[in-house]
Amino acid sequence: FGYINFYTLHGFKLSVYKDDRKKHTGFFCLFISFNFIFWHYFKIYLEKIRIKLIFILKIKWKVAKMLTVRKPAVANLFYTGDKERLYYTVKNYIEKAPLYPYKPEGLISPHAGYMYSGIVAGVSYKQLLNLDPNKHYTFLLIGPSHYVYLQGISFGYYDFWQTPLGNVKVAKEKINSFVKAYPNFPITLNTLPHQKEHSLEVQVPFLQVVMKDFDIIPVVYGDIDSIYVKKVIDFFKDENTVVIISSDLSH
Repeated sequence: FGYINFYTLHGFKLSVYKDDRKKHTGFFCLFISFNFIFWHYFKIYLEKIRIKLIFILKIKWKVAKMLTVRKPAVANLFYTGDKERLYYTVKNYIEKAPLYPYKPEGLISPHAGYMYSGIVAGVSYKQLLNLDPNKHYTFLLIGPSHYVYLQGISFGYYDFWQTPLGNVKVAKEKINSFVKAYPNFPITLNTLPHQKEHSLEVQVPFLQVVMKDFDIIPVVYGDIDSIYVKKVIDFFKDENTVVIISSDLSH
């Protein structure tokens, strides 16, 4: 800058005075100065972007870690949405049902409205009283998809399934094990078939009234060969897992 006595910036015009022979040197020095200033503020700008990105990623991480809950789709349609009324309605069905002296490995239960099928469902679920009340059980719920066409199965991959009686934990770690074991299995990788589906939802309040310590593996099936459903059952079935098939036995 020793060769530059005075320079002005006016719009995009640059004037450099003193010796024309030193003009290029002045431009060079000015260019270096502006580059220094540019990179200084550019680094500040990048740092602000970095901070914003970190903030956004933290928010997305928190959202990703938020628990997913399937909300009831047919409360006040297939059964009452009132917690107390629902509890005593289901309890009444179960109390009036006969208890047979057999430990159930699996059940078949209807999925109509409770006013039509509650008595029959009560007979099925009463048999769960023969299970050890001090053990944890997993219930493999299997039912047809009424609203979404799919060629395969869909797991109800939520953290919890909610009914008016509360939340029920989904055994997601067991579902993950199945998906890893059968990477080519016809699985629909979304929960859309479950969002309005009633065939499994109507089973859950009965489990909540009868059982104390349990979780569920919800599975709906579409256009699929029965051998695939058998593979699902064979994979999950053990002494602490009970299979519940949801069917009206007429369709």
